[in-house]
Amino acid sequence: MRRIVLVPLVIVAIARWVGAVEVGGLSPAVGAFVKHDYQQAIEFARRAVDSGKDNEEAWRIIGASECLLKNQAHAEEAYQKLGKEGRALLSFICARSKMSVPATRSGAAESAGGAGNSVGEH
Repeated sequence: MRRIVLVPLVIVAIARWVGAVEVGGLSPAVGAFVKHDYQQAIEFARRAVDSGKDNEEAWRIIGASECLLKNQAHAEEAYQKLGKEGRALLSFICARSKMSVPATRSGAAESAGGAGNSVGEH
């Protein structure tokens, strides 16, 4: 039950974090994210990144969506593009999905060995 309550709260926090109403062309990405269509959110946010607009906000959406889809490598990519505040929230979201960013070499070795995505700081 606790997880059911936390997930909507995290989504609301992310929506506020990226300025959900209108963030220069990112509203479709935010809308898809809020509807739990994370793949679609990634596609919309990547278009914003490719066009050179709203990179920080787009990478936040990409990172959060990749964490929720448990795509470690893509979450790492987004993590590297974010500032301090963005990295902190992305780390929280990934932790809720039982993975961590950034990954360490030992964490990558554990993951390759089938021990999961247990990682820490570089």
